[in-house]
Amino acid sequence: MFLFNRRWQRPSFSNQSVEERVAEMEREGLLISESFEAKRAFQVEEFEDEGAHYFIELADQSVLYLNGQYLYDYDPIIDDPEFNQARAFPCSQFTVRRHKKGGHVVSMTCGGVVLPPECVTPPFNRKDLKRGLVPEDGQILRDKSYEDLKKELLKEGKTG
Repeated sequence: MFLFNRRWQRPSFSNQSVEERVAEMEREGLLISESFEAKRAFQVEEFEDEGAHYFIELADQSVLYLNGQYLYDYDPIIDDPEFNQARAFPCSQFTVRRHKKGGHVVSMTCGGVVLPPECVTPPFNRKDLKRGLVPEDGQILRDKSYEDLKKELLKEGKTG
């Protein structure tokens, strides 16, 4: 990249911290913040490395689906003394900040009490995809209850 670009065309690699980049995006009006109040949550096992999956029952009885590697930042770490941390998510109050244009999560602030997942369901499979059981990250579901979703994803003998 540097060999073939003139000096004024070279990309700038910043030494900004994550917090500084988030603050800059905020100043530029590039972030959308959504705050949530949660009652409980369950997790869907990952198939590969697509990131954690959570179905979260909100205070208004709707269900928020979150999925992505960004959620790893809030998982407990207990096997590395240098990086050990308690579980921070799911929790009873949290704010998700997404990039206005790209839609990806830029940051998440956790608060309230930690809500350990009630259960971990088997990973999504092809049938789940065909039946429309795999929402988009950040989608709020109002047509099925938390309990119905959990039951459907916990079905015994669920296969490909």
